[in-house]
This record gives sequence, structure tokens and C-alpha cells, in this order.
Amino acid sequence: MKSGLFIIISWLLVISPLLAQNKVVGYIPQRSVKSMTSETLSCITQAIYFGLDVSQQGELLIEQSKDDLDDLDSLRQIQPVELSVCFGGWGRSDFFASVTSSEALREKFCQQVFDLCQSYQLKSVDLDWEYPDTEQQVDDYIRMVKDLHRLLNPQGIGITIAVGHWEKQAKLVAQMEPYLAGVNLMTYDNVSPSKGHASYDLVKRSVKRFIKHGIPPEKILVGVPFYGRHRIHRQKTMAYREVPGLWDSISDKGEYEGYYFSSPPNLKRKLDLIHKKGLAGIMIWELGHDVESTNPQSLLNYISTYKP
Repeated sequence: MKSGLFIIISWLLVISPLLAQNKVVGYIPQRSVKSMTSETLSCITQAIYFGLDVSQQGELLIEQSKDDLDDLDSLRQIQPVELSVCFGGWGRSDFFASVTSSEALREKFCQQVFDLCQSYQLKSVDLDWEYPDTEQQVDDYIRMVKDLHRLLNPQGIGITIAVGHWEKQAKLVAQMEPYLAGVNLMTYDNVSPSKGHASYDLVKRSVKRFIKHGIPPEKILVGVPFYGRHRIHRQKTMAYREVPGLWDSISDKGEYEGYYFSSPPNLKRKLDLIHKKGLAGIMIWELGHDVESTNPQSLLNYISTYKP
């Protein structure tokens, strides 16, 4: 009996690190909710709905997103997946400065987030302030994270944060790391004429930077884009699903008619790095830019079937 128990415990100790490194997190913006399928959810471990707007007074504007959340909730009844909700993001972060600077508004916001988690059985929430401008705003942001952690943690609800890959963001995360369950590195939207968009070198440097600042590797998720960005006209983007011929048309360097994508060779190098460094996993912006996950040339399918 003792030897059998020893074998089971030993087996768990072996597989546990592998399980911890196997997260596949996908953002689902409002525009993509209707295109989600149970097959898509079967390829990820966590779906993050992007996102739920917040007023300057800390009020969650839930009615604007209720149908989307109900649709995702119904879908996960078919294919179980952890569901999270993002607050903030590019163009949606205006509320942070006013809400975080007021103790009363922080309390109001945190309580409503808690109630939302209870209503939809969320196991985590995602924060994405792009970006605090002053030291005071940084301090206020940290206070909000602490307040939210104090309320959510006893219920087993975690907090993740989406952040840029540069030094200032690494310093911010280092100050709130004890209260975070995960760090979603936005290692994309950086275009180099020689290395392309969201290059492997960018990911490698960013991961090294965050670890140097004391962020545990097992909390870091590497962000990958399911879209291309033009190397000259950098405001121009193209969804991967819009590429005729998909990855058969994309070069090994990820280029198609001036747009740079994450090609399979590029993805493999990043996945190998995630495995080698013991990182938490991979984060995707965004799932709606891919073709159906049942398609052999689906980027999500490639990621979910990766073997180190």
C-alpha cells in the first residue's frame, strides 16, 4: 500500500510542473463572441472576455455585455473552460485614473467585480490599464489590486494583469506580484523591419526582463498575435484568417505582402522557450482572428497540439 502511494505521489510530482506550464489563454473581444464554438474552447484552458466597460464612478456597465457573457456561459456548459472578464484595455482604460484614486470608488468597483464573479462563477478577473502615467497613478493601481485581492482571494478567485513588455511595466508588476495569479505579457505590436512583428527575440528579452524583476516564471504568459501588422504602415493590420492560403502563403519569417504574422516556426520557438523556462503558458490576442480550430492550419490547433 505504501509503495503504491509512493508511486502515485511521485507521478503527481512529475506531472504537476507540466500541467502548470500548459495554460492556453485566449482573449475574446465583443466582436468575436458569436464566432466562438465548443471546438475553440476545447483548445484553451481559459477564455478572457474583452471586455466589460466601467463608468468614471466605478459602476460596471453590465447591461452592455450581458448577452455576450450569457452566450459564453452557455457555451462553456457544453465545453467546460475557465471564464474570466477583462476590465480596461486600449481605448477602455479611462475609468482607472478616477476610480483608483478614490477609496470609496475602489470599494464600489471591487464589490461589483466580486458580485459579477459570483453570478458567473468566474475563477479570475483580468485588469488592463493602458497605461498609468504618473507615480501617483501607479500607487493607486497597486492599491486597487490589493483591495481586489483582499476581497476575491478568500473565495479562490485570482487576478491577472495584462501589461506591456517594457521596463516600466516590469517594475509595476514587481510591486503587485504577490497579489497576482498571472501576468499576460503583450509581446506584440512591436514591428522590426529585420525581425518582423512579435519576434522571438522580443519575447526572449521580455521574459528575461520580467524574471529579473522578480516575477516568478510560473506566473508569466507569453502573448502571441493571431493577426499581422504591416512592417511599413504600422497602423494597418490583417487577421490571420484573411490570408489566402493561410500559413502556406506566409513565409518562415512570418511575412505576407508586407504584413508580419506568427508563423508556425515562430510559434514553435516561443512554445519551446515557454517549456524550457517553465513559464505559465501562452496568451492569445485574439481567438476570432483564427480560422476554425478544426482546420489543420489553425494557429490555435497548432498551439494546442504542440509537443516539446
